[in-house]
Amino acid sequence: MENFAEYILNEEDLMQKMEITYYLSRKKRILFDKSIIFKTEIARAFLNYAKLDVDKNLVLTACLLCNCKKVENAQNIESVHTYAKRGAEYLATLGFEKNFCNICEQVNRYSYSNPRSREGDILELVDEYGGLLLDRPERSGFKPDEALVLLEYRNLKDYYNQYLEEFKSFVNFMEEINVSELVNMTALKRLVKIYNETEDVVKFMKEVGYTYQPKLDKLMEKHMAEVTKEMFKKSMEEGFAIGAFNVNNMEIIQGIVDAAAESKSPVILQASSSAIKYARIGYLMKMVQAAVEEHPEVPIAIHLDHGPDFETAKMCIDNGFTSVMIDGSKYDFEENVALTKKVVDYAHSKGVVVEAELGKLAGIEDDVNVASNDAMYTDPAQAEEFVRRTGCDSLAIAIGTSHGAYKFKGEAKLRFDILKEIKERIPNTPIVLHGASTVIPELVEMCNKYGGDIPGAKGVPDEILHEASKSGVSKINVDTDLRLAMTAGIRKEFTEEPNVFDPRKYLGPARELIKETVKHKMIDVFGSSNKI
Repeated sequence: MENFAEYILNEEDLMQKMEITYYLSRKKRILFDKSIIFKTEIARAFLNYAKLDVDKNLVLTACLLCNCKKVENAQNIESVHTYAKRGAEYLATLGFEKNFCNICEQVNRYSYSNPRSREGDILELVDEYGGLLLDRPERSGFKPDEALVLLEYRNLKDYYNQYLEEFKSFVNFMEEINVSELVNMTALKRLVKIYNETEDVVKFMKEVGYTYQPKLDKLMEKHMAEVTKEMFKKSMEEGFAIGAFNVNNMEIIQGIVDAAAESKSPVILQASSSAIKYARIGYLMKMVQAAVEEHPEVPIAIHLDHGPDFETAKMCIDNGFTSVMIDGSKYDFEENVALTKKVVDYAHSKGVVVEAELGKLAGIEDDVNVASNDAMYTDPAQAEEFVRRTGCDSLAIAIGTSHGAYKFKGEAKLRFDILKEIKERIPNTPIVLHGASTVIPELVEMCNKYGGDIPGAKGVPDEILHEASKSGVSKINVDTDLRLAMTAGIRKEFTEEPNVFDPRKYLGPARELIKETVKHKMIDVFGSSNKI
């Protein structure tokens, strides 16, 4: 994303600020306390009530960020005399102007000797009042009237706040009104109750932001789009690959995301056009949203795999996909360039990233069917020209992988020399491997043991994929291995428990086998574990 300071200061909606703040915390950039959200809600309600001549957007942003600190410093308990100063210093490193940082520092009561701005006065009131309402380890939260008495005492003792009387009027008003009659205002008592009963930050965000529920889908899109870019950046910097796993139903999604959570790995969920037709795009997106909400700590992206045409890519973009692949590899070079450029132009206008393909992989899988004699390696010089002319964000290349379960007759061999030259020509473009399932022998054996007929299936060995992960490949697609895991798990249950007809009894073990398969990929093959 662009300069963080510019981005967040231009975002008017408080829920978006909350999402951004939590996102930064999850990426280990700042220390985040859920009380910040509580205090920011108080600030929003006060500003709506008082109609003061202040920069509302600046106040809300500063309220969310004024107490932030580098996580590296979190273990060092700082004096209350310095925490705001250090937070302001860190904000400066994120690109915020000096004036904004000064306002954030003013929330510290021990800095009252400095000239105080109008926005700083509001921040100070909100911070003090919110802190008094909340439970602390050493005491219970004060009642609103008790908190006001303490504020008045501190106001006389320390620094005079020009907005205290207005704030007292606001608190008294909030104690008397019916919250359902207000727009964008939340009862303080309700907030205190929610805060003290909620351990999970995300659940708390949902509660305090209930008036913004219709916007949650769009917030998820923005969040995930940024995650896609961030995970590719991290992959290229640290030399690991992100697993992109094809999904068709709930159990597959759950197995993949549970594996990502346990291995602490970023993950891409991807669906082909045929999978979208099967699952139906509305159901698919809601399942992905559920995964994001259940595991907010995991960077999750939703991706179109092998989009066959512009219309399919547009449909996915319009329905919330954060990245799309347009597969023009079946066309000649110029036609592929033209189609990819058309998709890129539309996707980028919506904040969505685009994967393209150059070169043809052999094999059969979903909408892909390429005879071995029609397959071809990617030309490095063409790859460079293709990326330059299309502006695609990542590129799938052909270096010897193949779609489906029958990839090789002899020994698997990938052209790492081609990969190396392509990386040298387009060093800033993430490289993608399709047709990269291992076709895990144990899963094939399990399928065949319990009634399957999959003779001679052979994929890309783990050690070769591991080498590719360390050699500049940023995204590796996996589909066949998941199909094998699901089928093996179900066949085993049907054979060993022929009287079972409850879908949960056979889909549950299949889901578990999916999870273990994905964990193995993330930990032992792709090197993406412990990367979040």
